[in-house]
Amino acid sequence: MTFKKSPANAAERLQAIKAVFLDVDGVMTDGGLFYGEQGESLKRFHVQDGQGIQLMRSQGLVVGIISGRSHPAVNRRAQELGILSVFQGISDKLQCLKDWAQEAQLKLSEIAFMGDDLADLPVLKAVGFAAGVPNAIAEVQQASHWIADKPGGQGAVRCLADLFAEHAQ
Repeated sequence: MTFKKSPANAAERLQAIKAVFLDVDGVMTDGGLFYGEQGESLKRFHVQDGQGIQLMRSQGLVVGIISGRSHPAVNRRAQELGILSVFQGISDKLQCLKDWAQEAQLKLSEIAFMGDDLADLPVLKAVGFAAGVPNAIAEVQQASHWIADKPGGQGAVRCLADLFAEHAQ
């Protein structure tokens, strides 16, 4: 996997990371909105992303979720994967992450974030390692240190996990 920007700088940044936060729609899912016959919304998650989350956790990384939308399927998936820090319906993702970081006694430079859209930009610009997906808007791709090889909801999170595994100390 290649870095979008300076490999030395990005590899250095990876070494300092202790926590990884993920957006949901467009990162953990493909961003599509699916509705059942009764009007209920559905979400589709990729198994490889789940394995990637487990891999990151096994490397000692804390994994969390910050989403602008709320959905019970996100809680279910997080529970299945052992993700304890789940924040949904968040309009200010950066403030949410700052509050979490203060409580966890971590610096923003020790946190990675993977996002895809405008609401993610302030976080991507503030964290130690900014990851994007190929289906992200141009501004997110520009702000990211690294772009996954696979789109959101189709293995992007696993690509990020593999990147951490490749650069583990």
